[in-house]
Amino acid sequence: MCGHPERGWNLEPSPVCGYVKLTGPRSHNASWRMRRLLRVCVLLLLKMAAERHGALAAVPPSAQRQTGSIPGDFIIGALFPVHQSPDAKNAQTRTCGEVREHYGIQRVEASLHTIDDINRSDTLLPNVTLGIEIRDSCWYSPTALEQSIEFIRDAISAQETSGVGGGNVTELPAVCPKGPARRVKNLVGVIGPGSSAVTIQVQNLLQLFNIPQIGYSATSRQLSNKQFFKYFLRVVPSDQYQSQMMVDTLLMYNWTYISTVNTEGCGKDAASLLLTHILALVSFDAVCG
Repeated sequence: MCGHPERGWNLEPSPVCGYVKLTGPRSHNASWRMRRLLRVCVLLLLKMAAERHGALAAVPPSAQRQTGSIPGDFIIGALFPVHQSPDAKNAQTRTCGEVREHYGIQRVEASLHTIDDINRSDTLLPNVTLGIEIRDSCWYSPTALEQSIEFIRDAISAQETSGVGGGNVTELPAVCPKGPARRVKNLVGVIGPGSSAVTIQVQNLLQLFNIPQIGYSATSRQLSNKQFFKYFLRVVPSDQYQSQMMVDTLLMYNWTYISTVNTEGCGKDAASLLLTHILALVSFDAVCG
């Protein structure tokens, strides 16, 4: 049993939803506590239904996610494709493929080196230690979303510990925690993932919790729409500018034939924009694509 005995109530096991119930005197925030417990019950029922239909398969211990981190006063989350996407056989358990040495490991090493350089500087962030927590996205949407949920848990834990939000509502633990307590990490934002398609899905999740996201290679023009992606920024140009640059190059050198190569999650938007620009600026007979 857990709770706050000094406040006159406790949390006890209950057969309802298989979760907890409150015991103790009524208070002015009893309705709030009831709504919180109802939300817990709904989430539990959804999880049970998903597991029954095979949507949430148990991940074997050998496939548990590993992280690379540097501790600090403020933590930056990072999603890098350290491994290849799962093949069809391992998609349900989200077991990632082979290591991506160039696209994955190099980004991990670059980020760790950058954090070390910032912390060694006496002028960039004086009296502040910057940390980072790197998680593997596997270039796969379900895995990236799973890892993003861990970042969200860190952000919420930091807010509850620091008392962000104010008010006089008493925070209640939904369940009695088992094992060691989760270490509080002051998450300030998330870098990545690499793919535009995966980045869009991650941003739709992170912005619900007001967590900033910085894209390092997501170039889709959709992400420029601040009405839908208000917590997203990037350090690379949008496909809108890249396609315009390609058209300018074609016109400068008077090229009359081009080929474009893209995948579903990388370059497709730029290729489509390139064709649109070409059709708008020159006749279709002049340039073939």
